[in-house]
Amino acid sequence: LLSSNSAMLASSRLLSLSRTLSPPTPASLLTMSYASRSARLIVPGGGAPSAFHRKGCRAMSSVPPAVTPGKLLVCGVSKKGALGLGASVTKSQEPAEVACTEKVVDVACGMYFTVFATETGKVFTMGDNSNGELGNPHFGKNSFDPVAVEGLDGVKITQVAAGTAFALALSADGQVFSWGYGGSSWAGAGALGHGDKAPRPLPTPIA
Repeated sequence: LLSSNSAMLASSRLLSLSRTLSPPTPASLLTMSYASRSARLIVPGGGAPSAFHRKGCRAMSSVPPAVTPGKLLVCGVSKKGALGLGASVTKSQEPAEVACTEKVVDVACGMYFTVFATETGKVFTMGDNSNGELGNPHFGKNSFDPVAVEGLDGVKITQVAAGTAFALALSADGQVFSWGYGGSSWAGAGALGHGDKAPRPLPTPIA
């Protein structure tokens, strides 16, 4: 894993670059994993990615206030299944659709995993599960296809975020859940916000 300093530097460079590019359309979402060099984006109605998306995959954009639900398209290297395109796909040079029966409203990328939320409030993950990143302990070390995050029954998730090896989810009523790797290179700090460095294989509400 990259050190926190390396990750912060990489993120800063990406954010600086994003300011030099034209912003994405309000109905579009683009995020990027600087480590896996994989881009994931939502295209409303399943249309083709815009020129910005094709040329701006190095940019990291913020989540628009209101994203039109759409299909999830991915491209890049599918290390440990991060693209969610199946075990036979190791990389994709063009945006490819992730199989999902629901429309997607938010997506985030970790080191080797992806997490996304659907318009019904469900959360799915794919990729590495070495530290519990998938939020589902029944899939071993990784999954090449999207899997449903467990432990969120009756909770509607509206937004997701990801760190190197952990994920966060925000519910419609303002509750934040975290799961995955709980450690940190910073002394006394924990990544999940529970007052310790223990990993959490399932979503746990932050008090």
